[in-house]
Amino acid sequence: MASPDIRTRRVPPDTVPSRGIDAALDRVKRNISRHVKLTDDEFERFASMLVSRRIRKKERLLRAGELCWFEGFVHTGCLRVYCTDNEGADHILCFAPEDAWFTDVQSFVSKKPAQLNIDAVESSDVLLIPGSSKERLYREVPKFERLSRLMAQWALVALQERLIGCMRLTAAERYRDFKDRYPALVNRIPQYQIAAYLGISPEFLSKIRRPPRRNRFRRQ
Repeated sequence: MASPDIRTRRVPPDTVPSRGIDAALDRVKRNISRHVKLTDDEFERFASMLVSRRIRKKERLLRAGELCWFEGFVHTGCLRVYCTDNEGADHILCFAPEDAWFTDVQSFVSKKPAQLNIDAVESSDVLLIPGSSKERLYREVPKFERLSRLMAQWALVALQERLIGCMRLTAAERYRDFKDRYPALVNRIPQYQIAAYLGISPEFLSKIRRPPRRNRFRRQ
């Protein structure tokens, strides 16, 4: 039985305009095709289970303490997945820009209260699949179990790389790694959020980003 503390909350009924749904479906189809090949009928079955949403900038899609009922895919925009400590400071686990999948894995799998928050860094169009629909999809289109396994493996690889980077790399090296990992986001995301991802202060990030001063006595 689920804990009575769990609160579920569907996002507001702001749907992606119809003209954008076809483009969103084309994007998610291309994403999936990198891992498994689906027939048109199999993809149509998957598409019929998706919920489209437009998430306004700074709007929260998931709040810690709620049940994460979905896995999501970003068509346009960017979201952040983060936790907040007891002093109110945010710690960002990852960003989800275009073509990325996102969820609170623990809550989604265990049906326990989410420990993470998910909100929009930019106004974003996303596709969501409810957990109950995903379980039905596994039964009706077995290829999606293989897809989930492959995606989980790559997610673990990314998590391991991030943890190793946090332990081994300097703040400057972590920032360079961030630029390599999210080259399109460096100038789209507020500096304080990049700092929260790197685990440093915004002031120190500003120092890292500042170009080195030229030696005024350099030989001509």
